Amino acid sequence: MIIFGGNYRHSLDAKGRLNIPAQMRKVLGSQNTQLWITPGLQQGCLFVYPQENWLKKMEELNARVDTTEKRNALRLFSSQSFMVDLDSQGRIIIPAEYQKLAGMEKEVVVAGVMDKIELWNPQAYDKFIADNAENYQQMVQLL
Repeated sequence: MIIFGGNYRHSLDAKGRLNIPAQMRKVLGSQNTQLWITPGLQQGCLFVYPQENWLKKMEELNARVDTTEKRNALRLFSSQSFMVDLDSQGRIIIPAEYQKLAGMEKEVVVAGVMDKIELWNPQAYDKFIADNAENYQQMVQLL
């Protein structure tokens, strides 16, 4: 499994392309150019999984599907995702509807969160950090 960390601020270009930070591309390696994008669990956020991690996540989720409600949740999660390719410049294209869904305009926070990369609207990310800063020590102890 590929693990990410850190956060960076990058800009979307006019064609909706986002440069994945060099440190994250290094973790991905040259063979991992297929990524999966899906809406995140927070408003203003998208999840980006490397192919290897996406397949593992789908297997894990599928193994836990034992009710109609969970099956429907998995159906929604997987059907709202799509594959993108990392180009030779280290960019991915974020379709306009996903930019709108996450409230992304020009600047994007690219955050490494364990098995995925999260793409955030900067204001939503800053609010998330501010809302949780006071409880940071307690939250980390839960891990």
